[in-house]
This record gives sequence, C-alpha cells and structure tokens, in this order.
Amino acid sequence: HGDGKTAPNPLFKVKVVLHEKDKVDFSPTTNKLADIMNVCAKDLTLCISVIPRLPEILSKRRGHKDMMRMFNMESKQKPIYSVIANDEETKKLKAQIKQ
Repeated sequence: HGDGKTAPNPLFKVKVVLHEKDKVDFSPTTNKLADIMNVCAKDLTLCISVIPRLPEILSKRRGHKDMMRMFNMESKQKPIYSVIANDEETKKLKAQIKQ
C-alpha cells in the first residue's frame, strides 16, 4: 500500500530456520525464489505478447498510412513486450533477482 496507514502485503512467504553454530536456512531457498521470479517474468511477458500496440488497432479503422503519420511512427515498431523486456529498468531488476 505504501500510504503510511496500512502495512504493505508481502510478496513472498519465506521461512527462516535458525540452527546451532550460526547456520540459517531459508525455505524456499534464495535460488529457488529467484527461479520462481524468472518464471513469473517470462510468463508475464508471454501474456502481454498478444496485446497489439494501439496504432495497430486504430490503423484497422483508418488508413494505415494516415495513422502512422498521425502518431509520427515508423511503419513497423517493436512489439510492446519486446520494448518492456529490453528496457533498462527491467534489465536492472532481472540482474538484482539473479544476485
């Protein structure tokens, strides 16, 4: 929530087990949690891969060239999922998850 009135809901539930001799175990392990996050990211990318860009939808109603001029766009833009997957912030988050 982040509004200061209510506590945020956790994204993950991780059990921490303290053993003798200063050993700590996590369940799921941090590697398993990273794997889960990577699978979720791939699944989300797959879900949005079927969503067309707005000019593609609108160009079906009007002339394609008119729409491209109106939006000042190239005739073929990258799909939105590709733009998101190659975004610098997305890459940074993926790198942090892998650490």
